[in-house]
Amino acid sequence: MVKKRLVITDLTYMWDDEICIGGVDRDGNCIRPVTPEGVRRSHIFRDGELIAYPSALVEFDLSPVSVVLPPHIEDWYFDPSETLNIVDCTDAQWENILRQSCFDSVDEIFDGHLEGDRRVAPESDTRSLGTLCAPRVTDVWVDDKYGRRQFRLDFEDGSGIWHNGYPVNDLAFRTFLEDRIDATGDNRKAADAVLQALQATDRLYLRIGLARPRPMGNYPPACWTQVTGVYTFPDYLEGRTFADF
Repeated sequence: MVKKRLVITDLTYMWDDEICIGGVDRDGNCIRPVTPEGVRRSHIFRDGELIAYPSALVEFDLSPVSVVLPPHIEDWYFDPSETLNIVDCTDAQWENILRQSCFDSVDEIFDGHLEGDRRVAPESDTRSLGTLCAPRVTDVWVDDKYGRRQFRLDFEDGSGIWHNGYPVNDLAFRTFLEDRIDATGDNRKAADAVLQALQATDRLYLRIGLARPRPMGNYPPACWTQVTGVYTFPDYLEGRTFADF
């Protein structure tokens, strides 16, 4: 076991109460704390208080994962009972951390291994998480087509490439949009309100990640792209986390 302090960069929804955590250490290395049984929401609460959320500095007890398969090279096991919240980053520190892992395009994040805009082949020699700098988000929409509600973004990256229908699994973004749907009773009105909140900010960053390999439709198993973090300055969530909705 090694104690390591990480600034949390990703807190994403997977299914039910299972989540995924991503963070960076003081040297800028990206680390994904995992457990053999999966990470649960209860793992990031202590005495009823949320201790791990984007921009928080958190201490983990980490140990190496025996088999690490690219592109998920960031995986380390952690002991949830030893996780401690240290402090929140200032806005300047938080934005600097995001900028240190910035890329101009989605394809650049994955070292040219992106296929058909949405997938990377299993065991490709690349990372599974990165930050997209200054994308232009043009739409937020709700997709109920496949029996599991998805929230999606359309955006243009810094290379001028358009990416449509990227699923957003940022936990705070999802709970914020769900809150707007509950308040308005209308998917389109709620999505428009969230889009306006994003577009009203000065600077926007998207964290882009790869899911674990799985087949989809007629495609063979692939690591599919997703938005794992939506961060703006000033903060469109006004300092709230998923636990505040």
